[in-house]
Amino acid sequence: MPADVRGLPITVANEEALSTYERAVSGYLAQKPDAMDLLDEALAADPEFVMAHCLKAYMLKMAYDPAFLPAARDSVKAATKAAAGATDRERRHAAAANLMVEQRTAEALQALDGIAIDYPTDLMNLKLTQFCHFWRGDAANMRDVVGRALHAWDQDTPGYGFVLGLLSFGFEEGGDYVAAERVGREAVELNPEDSWAVHAVAHTIEMEGRHVDGIDWLKRTEPGWLENNNFRFHLWWHQSLYHLEQDEIDEVFDLYDTRIRGDKTDFATDIANGSALLWRLYLRDINVGDRWGELGERAEAHARDAANSFFNTNYMMALLATDRSEAAEILLTAMREESVRNDPISARAVDAGVAVSEGLRAYYHGDYAGAVDFMLPVRYDQYLFGGSHAQRDVFDQTLVLAAIRSGRDALARALVTERETRHRQVPAAWKAEAGMAVN
Repeated sequence: MPADVRGLPITVANEEALSTYERAVSGYLAQKPDAMDLLDEALAADPEFVMAHCLKAYMLKMAYDPAFLPAARDSVKAATKAAAGATDRERRHAAAANLMVEQRTAEALQALDGIAIDYPTDLMNLKLTQFCHFWRGDAANMRDVVGRALHAWDQDTPGYGFVLGLLSFGFEEGGDYVAAERVGREAVELNPEDSWAVHAVAHTIEMEGRHVDGIDWLKRTEPGWLENNNFRFHLWWHQSLYHLEQDEIDEVFDLYDTRIRGDKTDFATDIANGSALLWRLYLRDINVGDRWGELGERAEAHARDAANSFFNTNYMMALLATDRSEAAEILLTAMREESVRNDPISARAVDAGVAVSEGLRAYYHGDYAGAVDFMLPVRYDQYLFGGSHAQRDVFDQTLVLAAIRSGRDALARALVTERETRHRQVPAAWKAEAGMAVN
């Protein structure tokens, strides 16, 4: 029976389909823009290629855009039909893809975790499973799904560098910054095109408040990820945060205009990059001109999606900043309806997203006490709707300022001190407003 490059049996009609699929898997791990095209080429060479259908369904679903769901369901249907005579691993992937597309997230993750244990060299599955845990806010499993598989890997196993990149991000989100940076840098040395490893190190540097180091890291590694898909916009977003913390606002705007939103894309992650950065500038009373306009239009088009609570909260920022109150209410209603349809953990995540969105709305309208009342009770539930520590920090920043401006002096001082303890920079103006000494 044919096998993939790591020796796992795979049901495929010909070598052309298999080699093209292998390139698609590497492209998926490396965030290459042609990964989906390569999957389509593999399927043209073998229309009953189970794993190609599964990966296509996974990628379409994980874009968090309901417009892609019909195509994802078509891929699941084709995978399920072809899997009847396939291997155990392939049948399990077809079942997991079906669960994921049908929004049975907890069951899908259980299936994917099981595949990772029984087939630890399934590189595509390790990446996918970590990504799914990321969107459930499960930092321990982001790390451990890779840790459980390491016994099957060594430097001679194709794709080993990618595995280190995954492990690095798991370490970072779990708070082990020393291990994250060490493993991430090793991964990039092995494979300079591993933008996920670059990203993991960038997160580590952000969490430790080493902003100059962060700018240097991303500029130095940029040749390896410059030809990436839209993930490169997110890496430039990280660079913009370093510049913002250095009060280098001209550099922030240059990155925003030419890189982060140079292409006015409609992908959820790209809209979130823009909204989260402009909201940070808004919190610092920095005029952003007319930059909110196109984000507000795109957010309004997604107001009924309710596909992901993290993205919904970022859509809310753009809706508020462009005075789209009706669309904001539509978004909140869609989220509340989504909560009812979900499993208990997912529902709790959606409910946290609703509270954060209500808090953002209260803050924008000058109801700072209301913003605190919405956001403070769920600040330790925010991880449930995914996103990274760095991405969710915008909500903590909003809460800090809401506490300051609502006159909650003790809370404000406590939150500022907490931020500084966690290596987060606090603008001098915020400390002054909180009645604290400015160093």
